[in-house]
Amino acid sequence: MMNKTNLKDWLITYIKNKDLFYKKISLIKEEESRIITEMKDNTTTYYFISPDLNTFDTNKLSETKDSRTIIVVLNTKSNVDALVKMWSQIINYKLLSIMFVNPNSNIENKWFVNPYHHHQVSEGNLKNSLMSIFITTTPFNE
Repeated sequence: MMNKTNLKDWLITYIKNKDLFYKKISLIKEEESRIITEMKDNTTTYYFISPDLNTFDTNKLSETKDSRTIIVVLNTKSNVDALVKMWSQIINYKLLSIMFVNPNSNIENKWFVNPYHHHQVSEGNLKNSLMSIFITTTPFNE
């Protein structure tokens, strides 16, 4: 079963692998429900780990609103539904992305959405547009 600890371990590996070539990360801080990366250019990225987006407290975003922030969730239909429900609360965070992942997938295992930008360009039904992205990655099955 995938829990917050397993997802955090997967995320740390992802972050380190992503930085192998560029070597821009100067520090990775692990906290209970988030990872903070400090870059050599003095920028910071906050990764909130929340396997179930329904349990994520959007008030946490106010402390990181001026920094790149990524909420890492499992790629499930219920998390897409939760994103649709909280959409109006998060669309004004310009530096926020949601990372949907399936750590068990051997093929494409993640997709991102930036609510601020998606809201600017999306036409029509929000849920349909998110579901069309959701299906590009194998859904996580518990």
